[in-house]
Amino acid sequence: MITQLDRVGLIVSDGDRSAKFYTECLGMELVSQRGGDRVVPIVGTVFDVPGAIIRSLIRLSKGAFYLVLFEFDPRGRQRALPVNNPGGLTLGLASENVEEDYRRLRTRAPDLLTPPTSRGGRKVCFASDPDGIAVGFVENLGEGIDALVSITASDAAQSAAFYSNFGLTPSPEFDDASDADHKVIGMRLGPVAFQFNEYLRDKGTEWASPMNNVGALQLDFFSDDVDADYQRLREYGATVISPPVSTGRGSASTGFDPNGVMWELSSDDGIRPKTPEYYRNIYR
Repeated sequence: MITQLDRVGLIVSDGDRSAKFYTECLGMELVSQRGGDRVVPIVGTVFDVPGAIIRSLIRLSKGAFYLVLFEFDPRGRQRALPVNNPGGLTLGLASENVEEDYRRLRTRAPDLLTPPTSRGGRKVCFASDPDGIAVGFVENLGEGIDALVSITASDAAQSAAFYSNFGLTPSPEFDDASDADHKVIGMRLGPVAFQFNEYLRDKGTEWASPMNNVGALQLDFFSDDVDADYQRLREYGATVISPPVSTGRGSASTGFDPNGVMWELSSDDGIRPKTPEYYRNIYR
C-alpha cells in the first residue's frame, strides 16, 4: 500500500548551485549532501540511464516536504519544459508572508517571474531556479500543507485517475485555478498538494524529458508492498521502466505517468522513519 510521498526529485545541472538557490533564496533546510564517482548498476536500472553516475545527490526539506536534487553524469539536454507542455511543472513552498519573502527574493534571485498576486484565496510569487524550473512561495496553502506540486497534463482527468492509484485523494480547494484557458484538478497526499493543470487553448506538444535531462521530475512514493502496488499500476496500464528490483535497503520500481513524468515506488523493507536525522545518516 502506498502511504505517502517520499520525495520530489529534480534533475539539475549543478548540484551546489541549485542547493544554494533553494536554501538561501527559498529557505529550505539542507538535510544531506553527497557526491559520487563510480557507476552504481542499480542507478541505471531504476532510472533507465545505463552506466549513469549520480555526481551529486542533495536532500532538502521544508517542513515534512523533501526535495532531492540529482546531478547526473552523463548529463542530458540542458533544458526545462515550458509549463504548457505535458510534464511541465511548478513547485510552491508554504510561506507565512509572501510580500516579505518577495522583497527578500528580489535581492537574491535574478529572474523573478511574477510579483505577488492573489488567486483563489492564496497569494503567490514565483521565481526561476538556476535550471529554469518555476518555484515560489504560496501563502495560505491550507492546513497541514507544506508544498504544492503543479504538473501540466495532456488530460487532467486522466492524470487524476492515474494518481489515485498512488493514494492521492481529491482536494477541491486546489481546483480554484480553473478558468476558460485551464482545467485544474486538485489532489493531495499527506502534506503535499497536487494540481493537474490542463491547458485548454494552448496545449504544448513535447513530453517530459528522459530522466537525466536537466529539468526532469521524479515522484518517489513510499510503499509497504512494492510488488502489490506495481501489479496494480500494471493493470491500470502504466508505462513501466523497471519492475521491482532490490536496492539493498528494500525494493524499487519505476515508470512514467501519462505525461512522461517518472514515478518510483520504494520501500526500506517496510520501515522508513521520516526524520531529517534518518536521511542525514543514509545520505551522508
